[in-house]
Amino acid sequence: MPAHRCPVQADEMLLAEADPERIYVDALSGFPYLMTPAQVASFTQTTPAGVRKLLASGELKGSRMGARWVVPKLCLLRYLNGNRRQAGD
Repeated sequence: MPAHRCPVQADEMLLAEADPERIYVDALSGFPYLMTPAQVASFTQTTPAGVRKLLASGELKGSRMGARWVVPKLCLLRYLNGNRRQAGD
């Protein structure tokens, strides 16, 4: 029986909707779709512990895979743009 392959591919339309001004999406192009807290921290210039705190509080959406967190780019874009809009209010 052949192995089931399901590559993680970002839906470009959803990413564009989450970042309509393309402030972050182009800069994230070198990162994988499922990012680790360390990768998110590198992009946002924070710490992995700070990212895990946001994940644990639910402020930043992600998923647990065993003991590790992963953050889809879509969730990161929604978080970044949501905070940017709130700061502009």
